[in-house]
Amino acid sequence: MDKFGPRAMHVCIPFAALGVGVAVVSVGAPPVKQPPPPATSAEISSAAGAALGSAAVPEGGSVRVVDLLKSYVSSPSKVAFFVYAITLGFGMALVESLLFLYFHEQHASYFVCGLSVLVTVIFEIPLFSRSKDLLARFGARGCLNIAGLCYSFRVVGYTLVPGGAWVLFFEPMHGVTIAFWQTASVEVMASITPPSLAATGQSFLSNMRGLFGSALGNLFGGIIIANYGEAVLYRGAAVLVGMGLLCYLSATGGCCRRCRPSEPGGTNVLGGTVAA
Repeated sequence: MDKFGPRAMHVCIPFAALGVGVAVVSVGAPPVKQPPPPATSAEISSAAGAALGSAAVPEGGSVRVVDLLKSYVSSPSKVAFFVYAITLGFGMALVESLLFLYFHEQHASYFVCGLSVLVTVIFEIPLFSRSKDLLARFGARGCLNIAGLCYSFRVVGYTLVPGGAWVLFFEPMHGVTIAFWQTASVEVMASITPPSLAATGQSFLSNMRGLFGSALGNLFGGIIIANYGEAVLYRGAAVLVGMGLLCYLSATGGCCRRCRPSEPGGTNVLGGTVAA
């Protein structure tokens, strides 16, 4: 560890300990919820028709997977959301698979690498425990904005630190990115997918990010590191995620428009309507 490492560790460890305490207090005991009554076939059909938009729902209330997939590309806003998801998946793959190599280049110790994971989780726990409040405060669009901006700020910051344990100062942004993205993306997919295919919709988003985002990120990330270095890789990833976010904002009406798909009966930015 270089000469800056010990100073950074002395500063970061108290914050990590404080974060553990905040996480424990924030989570608390989970509320006891009564299971909702089973939905009737008419309710399922109505919700599916609203979520799919132009896709027809058969009289029996069931929706074919092929109709669901067609509905996902039925409007520019939906396509832009998936483009943003792929670009962020590309960027996250670089962090999750290749970041420790960059830490090694910065002469960070193995202890710092392990501590970086702890710091990210500490910041994720209280945010996930307040996911409903985050959606109510920022809306789905706001959460997606925060996720993209935090990612870009974080990876650019990696390329500016003097080395060693100073990278820990940017690790909380990873927890913020994960928490805000997961919270918003689950809500968005639920609002544009009929309840009978909710799991299929979430799997589709995950596979899109994994197939086109993570796979391409790992492939091209290694090539870029070998030819241009880590600084170019992570700064380029910040630009790529920023472009994906701008694409999403352009297709959904700009960054100032709020979206709250968690509100029953509300219409979200992707054309889906949440059943009351």
